[in-house]
Amino acid sequence: MPPKPIAPTPASEPNPWPRSARHAAWIALAFCLVVLALLAVNYVQSRRLYPLNSVELTALKGQLVQNPLDEGLKGKVRGYDLEMRRHLARHRQLAERGGWLLLGGMAFFVLTIKYGYYKKKLARPDKKPIVVPNQVGEIRQAMASVGVLAAFAGGVVYVVSSQSGTQITAPVEKAKNMI
Repeated sequence: MPPKPIAPTPASEPNPWPRSARHAAWIALAFCLVVLALLAVNYVQSRRLYPLNSVELTALKGQLVQNPLDEGLKGKVRGYDLEMRRHLARHRQLAERGGWLLLGGMAFFVLTIKYGYYKKKLARPDKKPIVVPNQVGEIRQAMASVGVLAAFAGGVVYVVSSQSGTQITAPVEKAKNMI
């Protein structure tokens, strides 16, 4: 008796690529969330190690004001400052690389979402859409609200980026001039 041929199973989708794109989109989203979390941790650590906010460095500089000729203390200040600046440079480099990774991950996420979920073709409109007079006012109002929101967001970004919380005092500035 000859073997029976295996019948092909019906596929739920004729094209398997949109399903794969949806899975890739979820993986890209998880990747972006992990990178974002790591960038947040890096930011917190870099703020803690910022040389101008260092309590230890400020204390050492305060001692240096009291003993300006102590070479050992000068060496400690320079060594501690160098170590903190190396950490800061490392954190900045990690932040830059993480930003590029996040940008690439978001671009990949957007592309896979578009291909995986929004592949339907829209009907082609006629020559010119008819604009109702009420729509013009609504469009202007929407554009104005987007502009106000963008200006507000830009202002918030400017205020946050211009803030600096340092713990440097006036005597430390005098010690800096002596070194």
